[in-house]
Amino acid sequence: MDRLAEFTFAAVPYFESEFPVALNGGIFGAFPELAESLKEKAAPQARLIPAEVPPVYGAATEALWNLGIPETEYFKQTFMKEYG
Repeated sequence: MDRLAEFTFAAVPYFESEFPVALNGGIFGAFPELAESLKEKAAPQARLIPAEVPPVYGAATEALWNLGIPETEYFKQTFMKEYG
């Protein structure tokens, strides 16, 4: 968590105020105490956001965007149902 926290401090000069940091991946889901540890060590401006979707969801929505298809709530619900 120390190394991950260093990244948040490196980002501080690029933002005028608070900035979002997405916590994605199985490790944060399986071990919530690691997210808490990171929060304690991260830059105060870093707003840690637990991900609601798996990382591959971003690739799926980008594929839609590249095809000119809007992402909808129906797509998200169907994706999560089929993915899970």
